[in-house]
Formats: sequence, C-alpha cells, structure tokens
Amino acid sequence: MIKRAIVLTDTTENYENDTASFFQNLRNLGTLEVRARLRRNGWSVESLEFATIWQDMPNTKFFSIIDMIFKNADESILAISSAIIRNLPYSLEPTLKYVRECYPKTKIILGGIRAVKKHEEEFFSKYFDSIFIGRSMEMFEEYLQNNDMSKYCTIKNKPWYTNTSINYDIEKPLVCDLIDDTDFITEHDVLGIELGLGCKFNCSFCNYPLRNAKKVYLSSEDALAQAMQSAYDRYGVTNFYVADDTSNETDEKLNILVNAVDKLSFVPNLGGFARLDVLANRPHQLELFKKINFQSFVFGVETFNPEASKLIRKKHSSHSVEDVLTKIKKEIPHACVSISLIIGLEKDDPVELMNICKYLVDKKLVHMISAGPLDLKDESIFLVNEDSILSSMDNFPTKFGYTMDKDTIWKSSSMDFYKAKNFYENTFLPWLIENNLNQFLGFTFLNLRSSGLIGQFESAESVIDKLKNESLFKEYRLKINRLRSAYMKNKFKQIEKKYET
Repeated sequence: MIKRAIVLTDTTENYENDTASFFQNLRNLGTLEVRARLRRNGWSVESLEFATIWQDMPNTKFFSIIDMIFKNADESILAISSAIIRNLPYSLEPTLKYVRECYPKTKIILGGIRAVKKHEEEFFSKYFDSIFIGRSMEMFEEYLQNNDMSKYCTIKNKPWYTNTSINYDIEKPLVCDLIDDTDFITEHDVLGIELGLGCKFNCSFCNYPLRNAKKVYLSSEDALAQAMQSAYDRYGVTNFYVADDTSNETDEKLNILVNAVDKLSFVPNLGGFARLDVLANRPHQLELFKKINFQSFVFGVETFNPEASKLIRKKHSSHSVEDVLTKIKKEIPHACVSISLIIGLEKDDPVELMNICKYLVDKKLVHMISAGPLDLKDESIFLVNEDSILSSMDNFPTKFGYTMDKDTIWKSSSMDFYKAKNFYENTFLPWLIENNLNQFLGFTFLNLRSSGLIGQFESAESVIDKLKNESLFKEYRLKINRLRSAYMKNKFKQIEKKYET
C-alpha cells in the first residue's frame, strides 16, 4: 500500500499595492508537526513552502510535482496548512481544482484556520473533505488512525472538526526540531519556536484562542536549546521568531529562554510579541531581553490613552510607553520596535493617537507601525468556529461603550466604524506610507538580519535610515526572491529524484 501526502503552506505575505510594500519570509512551525505525524502513521510526505508563489509563477512545475507524487499512490492526501495566512485556501484554488479533477480520490484537508464563515460554506464544501479548526494535532492524530471523529463534529454530515477539550500531553509547544534536509534550510532562514501554550491575560479586544489561561504549558529549556543549536550546527541558522502571543507574560517564560540561550554556542537573533505594560511594571525583564539578544519587539500598544487602555485591560499612557521605549533604545540600541494600534477605541482620540505616534517616531523610539480600525464581530457570521474566537468586546459591546446595528457595525459616543476607517485610510495610512513606517512590519526585521544586508548589531536607527533608501529596499526584495527561487529549484530536484526513479 503506497500512501503519499503533500503539505502545502505559505508564510510569506507580499503587499505591493497602495497601502504597503513589504515581504515576510518565515518558515511554518505547524507544517513540520503535520508532516511528522503523517510520517509516524506510515505516510510518505513532502512539505512545500511558498506554495502560492510557486503556483503562480510562469511556466511553473508545481503541478508536475503533484503528478510525480500522486500518480502511483494507492492513497493520497493534500493538506493545506493555513495557520499564518488565513486566505491561503483561496489563493491555492487553482491547485485545489487541479487535484480535484486529476486525482478525485485524494483527500484534501485544511488546518490552521479558526472558523468557517457562512459565506465561505460553498467554497470549503466544494474543495475540502475535512477541515480541522484551531489547534488540531490531537484531532489530526485520531483522523490518521481512522478513529471515530464524531465527538469533534458540531454540524451534522460535515467533517469540520473542533476540539473543545484540548489534551496538552498531545498539543505541546512547538519548536523547530523537526526540520530535515528536504526543507533546504539555509542561514538566511528565520525559524520559529514556541515558549508555551496559553496566555494569562484576557485583553477585551483579543480573540487569541488560549487566552485567560489558568496554566501556561511551557516548553523546556533543553528542547529550545537543542532545536536552536541543531538548526545552527546543520544549517547555520541564527535567526528565530518566538511564536507566542506574549513572550514576557511571566518571568518564568523569559527565564526558560535565557537558560536555553546560555547553552548555545552562538548568539541568536530573536524577536516576537511582547507586552509593553508588563515590561513597564517589571523593568528587570529588560535585562533578560538583553541577555538573549531579543532585538525585534512587536508591542500591541493599541492606545496611549489611560482611560481607553483600562477598557482593553492594559495599562498604557504616553508617558509609560515613552519611558519603556527610551530604556530599550539605551540598553538594546540595535533593537527594532514595532507597535500596533487600534483606531476607534472608546475614550480615545485618533488625532491625539496619531500625534503621539509622530512624537515617538521623531524621537526614533518607534520604527514600524501597524494600525487599523476597531473590528467587532458577531457570532452570527460563523458557520463553525472555535469557542474562543469572539473577544469580550465582541460578546458584550455595550459593556465597553459600543452599540451594534443590524449589520453588526459598531458605534460609540464619539466614533463609529466608518469614521475610524476613513481616518485610517485617508489620514493615518498616508502618513505611514510617506514615512516608510509600514514597509517592514513585525518579524520582517529578522529577515533583514538573516539576509546579511545589515550588520549583526547595527543600530536600529541606522537600519531605518537605510530603509528610506530605495536601493536597499530593492536589494532586500531581490535577495528574498533569490532565496525562494533557490529553495524551489532544490525542492523540485529532490522530489524528481525521489519519485521519478
């Protein structure tokens, strides 16, 4: 019995339009785990990164790869891992259509998404035999062993699975220890690690699936150290992103990473999400961040207004934000600081928010900004979803100062969704674009380090000044494209050798 599977993913986001122009080039942790579980259950598996780019290239050999792998298989699976890019299934529709037509017995499955909306039912029913919603490894393991899946089904006759009682002996934090030579990793790649599962906080706007956790299930320092050291020894990787929603919610979580980094034979470059208000209240954490060379901070600031901050269960003010960012600049001068903001929070003034941003940028305390209007959702839009997909604001809008109309459009005492959207699109966003504040967002700063186009400890101010130079921006884009092309070339040769002999 020949059982073959293909896992497709894409962790790139290419924005080349009127609103932004940046590349993100990361490797997907979830794909490695999906592949490992398939292999342990007797499947021959190939995982393919950058699937949408590969599929859409002129004269692509993408479909010929599918042919090589599936043509002699007795059983076949096409798995789409959509953990980072929500619209990946839509982008891969040509591939889904090709497999449906040429290999009708192939099981097409999807994982990583957190919900199916009602207007998406036709699309997902057309192409997918099974959909795994949310954290899926426990369900996926049972699926591969042909166990009864009815306990995971919430809609009759639809194999769309959700897990309302996660077994954390199965759903463990992921690290990049499952990479192998067929991934064609190089020193220019950025790999992921999870410090733990669960977040102790419960921000009122947040719909992170494992928030408000009484217990955070932590990785071990030995597992983290082994994964990073192995990636370095085998492939020269020195850049890693922390995939946790919050890296510094507890000192324990940061100390595990400190101890892991102490065991390494090299100095890694690390980055990820962190809470600025926690860092303000626990200033000793800055020394921990410094020890591990954490140099790409992604802070969900959301607002600088103390009253608005209380409503979202954070404790920010313009003064506390400036104080923490000033300390980061002093202690880790090569660190890049990204902040995210919400336009339209009750008690907040968008004009004041923008003026504070200008001040922080002028002082070179903030290097990248992402923002958008407040988006409130109603459960009625979903056909099936994780229990936690709605935030406190979504569930109880009036408690936070919002009313919702019949079309689920919010309104507050001084703002509504359309005013917030208009301010963002016509005032805030043009300023971001004019000042190159939206070209390299979040983890993309690590790509600059990994690409070798900036120095290992070059100051963030120097890097940002260089980014304003169009030639560096073009050079970066060309570098990333060359790296992707090299991966595709090597991957095709490996598959051709394995399946055509």
